Amino acid sequence: ANLSSEKQKNFLSYATRIVRSALLINYENPHLAKLNREEKDFLVRFGKFINHTNILSLTEEFEKAQYHIERNANPNILFMDLSMTVTILLLTAGKVT
Repeated sequence: ANLSSEKQKNFLSYATRIVRSALLINYENPHLAKLNREEKDFLVRFGKFINHTNILSLTEEFEKAQYHIERNANPNILFMDLSMTVTILLLTAGKVT
């Protein structure tokens, strides 16, 4: 929350890209994801929490957060809400797979 709004939006764009890449790896299309080795190692483990049940919701939440940052939302409240929502989406997906 202490970052500039531009850096916050960049972080959310990166999070969206990582979630997309996790889904690609999860569905065995890693050649479509442009990742460095550290990101790929992380996503091999993290990918089990990303699937068809939550990918759209996760992407929507990151995009909504970007929208609200552009409208000068309080970043402390916004990122707290986003972290709780993402946690719920990830936990429920882990039970489905």
